[in-house]
Amino acid sequence: MEITPSTKVTDILNAYPGLLDHLIKIEPKFAFLKTYLGKLAIRNATVQDASDRFNVSVEKLKQLLTEQLELMNKES
Repeated sequence: MEITPSTKVTDILNAYPGLLDHLIKIEPKFAFLKTYLGKLAIRNATVQDASDRFNVSVEKLKQLLTEQLELMNKES
């Protein structure tokens, strides 16, 4: 999956179950996405929206997501 600023976060999380848990281990502020309000907030959010919400640059977030997806693929 190619991750761009316009990629929906829910599409990424649905395609890779367990990704959120990996992200939380690295950056605890992503735990917000497991809450009811977090799930509502992220429902239509893009990678750009998430980078704005979590004060992380788009490039850094894309890199983090890509690294975690590669790690998960190696573990499978």
